[in-house]
Order: sequence, then C-alpha cells, then structure tokens
Amino acid sequence: MSHSFGASIQLPVDEKALAKSVDPDWRANWKVILLLKSGLREPFRPIITTKDDKRYTTFLAIETRMFTMRVGPDPVDVQLLGQSDQFSLCDTYDLQDDCANLILTQESMRSFIKTAGYDVTHV
Repeated sequence: MSHSFGASIQLPVDEKALAKSVDPDWRANWKVILLLKSGLREPFRPIITTKDDKRYTTFLAIETRMFTMRVGPDPVDVQLLGQSDQFSLCDTYDLQDDCANLILTQESMRSFIKTAGYDVTHV
C-alpha cells in the first residue's frame, strides 16, 4: 500500500473472517479492534486505505479518543485526519499483561467497554 500523507498503522488481519463478497453479514461477523488517537484533541476522521489503494472514511467525525474498527481478511492501513487538516497518531489498545492487541467479537467488545467505563465510538 502506498501512502501519500500522514503516518499510518496497519490493522491486524483476521484470517478466519470471510470476505465481504462471500459473507452478506460481514458487518456483524467480523471482529473489532480497539484503537486510540493521540495528538491534537479535536474531532477526526479515519482514512482507511485498502491493499488496492482505495481510500474510505467515515461520514461523521469521531470525537472520542478511543474507537473500534472491524478487522477483516485483508490488510488495511488507517490514518487519522483532524478537522485542522493535521494528522494524529493512531495506536492499538494493548492488554497490559501480554501486549496483545484487543481484538474481540463485537458483543465481547461492547461488554469490555461497558465494564471498563470507556467512551468509545464504533466505526
């Protein structure tokens, strides 16, 4: 994947996830990863770049520092573009005991977030 602007991270791939073209329920079936925004405290949009260099973003800006994104079978890069047109760093939420990314089913992630009391936007 080529990048023409700010720093990005590549989301992990879920090799067990089915492609969108095969799974009509991919939105419900794919697991999600918890991500963190650092840098400027302003609303932002994630810029998602696929392996074939297609770019996507959200309709509305995200105002929370933490957000979740679906993890599918193909690699994607994520960049965070603030309302001031400046990029912010994006990082994964790692479990402190084993430094593993927090990737859960959507139901388990909702339970984790509720138990932890986090303010999270689901992308």
